[in-house]
Amino acid sequence: MYSTKLTSKNQTTIPEEIRKFLGIRPGEKVEWVIEGDRVILRAKKRFENPLEVIKTLQIDTKKDVKTLRKEAEAEMIREALK
Repeated sequence: MYSTKLTSKNQTTIPEEIRKFLGIRPGEKVEWVIEGDRVILRAKKRFENPLEVIKTLQIDTKKDVKTLRKEAEAEMIREALK
């Protein structure tokens, strides 16, 4: 178990071992998830190449770019929440 102190700006430091375990570096985003009486900290998934997400979609060539973009963003969100 790890414990850290909350600063006057409501910030805390994530212990080095946990940062390494999550594979996070300074400037990267993390997610805080409330599940029942627990709070879970997890690394926010990064997409090296957003086009990879688009490739997984079944694209209807009759759709406009806005619709395709919305679908790609929705897919990225679904993947990030897994």
